[in-house]
Amino acid sequence: MYAKCGALDKAVQVFDMLEARNVVSWTALISGFVEQGNSERALDYYECMLLEGVVPNCVTFICSLKACCSGGAIDKALELHSYIEREGFLRQDPMIGVTLVDMYAKCGLLAKAQHVFHNLPCQNVISWNALITGYVEHGYGDRALHCYEQMQHKGVTPDSVTFLCSLKGCSIMRSLAKGQELHFEVERRGLVYKDIAIANTLVDMYAKCGPLFMAQQLFDKLPDKNLVAWNSLIAGYAENGSSEKVVELFKQMQEANICPDSVSYLCGLKAFCNTDQFTSCRDLLDQVLKDGLSVNDIYVGSTLVSMYAKHGDLVRAQEVFDGLPVRDVVAWNALAAGYAEHGCGEDALQLLEKMESQGVSPNAVTYLCSLKACSSMGAVDKGRDIHVEVERRGLLEKELIGNTLVNMYAKCGLLTIAHQVFCNLKFQNVVSWTALMAGYGQRGESNVVFRMFLDMVESGVKPNPVTLVVILSACNRACLFTESQNYFEMISKDYGIPHTIKHHACMVDLFGRSGHLDNALSLVNKMPFSPNLVVWHIILGACKGIGSIGIGKHAFNHALQSDENDCTSVASC
Repeated sequence: MYAKCGALDKAVQVFDMLEARNVVSWTALISGFVEQGNSERALDYYECMLLEGVVPNCVTFICSLKACCSGGAIDKALELHSYIEREGFLRQDPMIGVTLVDMYAKCGLLAKAQHVFHNLPCQNVISWNALITGYVEHGYGDRALHCYEQMQHKGVTPDSVTFLCSLKGCSIMRSLAKGQELHFEVERRGLVYKDIAIANTLVDMYAKCGPLFMAQQLFDKLPDKNLVAWNSLIAGYAENGSSEKVVELFKQMQEANICPDSVSYLCGLKAFCNTDQFTSCRDLLDQVLKDGLSVNDIYVGSTLVSMYAKHGDLVRAQEVFDGLPVRDVVAWNALAAGYAEHGCGEDALQLLEKMESQGVSPNAVTYLCSLKACSSMGAVDKGRDIHVEVERRGLLEKELIGNTLVNMYAKCGLLTIAHQVFCNLKFQNVVSWTALMAGYGQRGESNVVFRMFLDMVESGVKPNPVTLVVILSACNRACLFTESQNYFEMISKDYGIPHTIKHHACMVDLFGRSGHLDNALSLVNKMPFSPNLVVWHIILGACKGIGSIGIGKHAFNHALQSDENDCTSVASC
């Protein structure tokens, strides 16, 4: 009684006073500790029971296996499994086999779980669910769905848990067709509106797999829209980058008296991480701070730091960071990355030194931030120290680390070392090729850039938009008018790279430098997007060089329209 009620201290006192302690009393105590999440004490009492010569029964094994599962005691679990098989307990109680499957599956030993499952004398819906759940929890959606199919072929009727896990398998695999098939089946059985967990999982499945309007339609039909359903829909729109819809959903939540939690805010903020609509989410950010979630939830706090830092509001990022009660490596990295990205390399390096002095161990992202900071400020000595450290930790095999090292040495002008690092990379992708080409381009070695470009293409690596900027910049420095036009057309035509504003700016600059102002202005007028301030500054600079007042006035007026407050336009004129 005491064990079941959670009064374990009292249960132990009564247990210790018993003159005769049999398997029932031992098992009751073990079960109590398992229920309270104290797996270590549960297994200790199991060992004591064996030492006293008490033979465990089926319930004892089930409780002890659950303790192994929650405590991650794999060695003990294998020992128990061996004992169970040796003494023939698997034949006595089917639930022992189910518990073994569940335990191995939850611990990630899926091959063992499958082996036990196939050797069960009776494979019922509970054992199938244990295996399907294990596959889903470890990201094997295809295997989970295969189990669902096999289960039906063998005449085992699925239940709510089966459908729930199978729908999650569809989400993992992004399998809309299978998800719709399962939706039809649960609707036929009347489970959609009876089981809120299935309804929520369906919304989540459509949000991840299908057109969002399907998730929205199902959500709108739910009689009981709980927080999980709202979060699933918000996550779907956030993943799709529909930031305006995310803001609208938060307003609707408030109107429905549903209080957002940390998951709501994390999903919502994700919609703004990679967009230019940072100002649109100010209200959302303010609400997070008002609710105190940045302090109470380390993930929300780190996300806020990352968002403010990424969008250049370093003062606010620092304020949120300083208010965090616990600062893990993610939070430190987020702030350091912001400083590095916005030209405050020294601040980034100082911050990361402070992090290590406070006992927080760096990870691969930390070293990436450090190397970017070194690149931005030309701190090659510090960069070399970091290079030694990442090599010592075996991180050079990570693609991003290798690429960033090449970029750092190339930007700092140490092209021989940059080339050595490049040649030692396990995989030389477009990022590492482009970084090295950019380094040679900055030093004016345009011929090397063009030769490397040919080598890159011959090795099967396709250029990206940044590669084209590097190539056009090299043409610009070498005043290669015809070659630049050829590259401009060829890379877009042969590799399907859409021209960006930077590509057009490079061409406009080359036309301007070579005195072809009419061609430069013609290209500006034909651009598929509005010319930005940089483009008009290039035209102004070219006019200043050859004294073309008419085109200069035209460019000046457009520059003012682009940014009426930009003083550099006036200075250029």
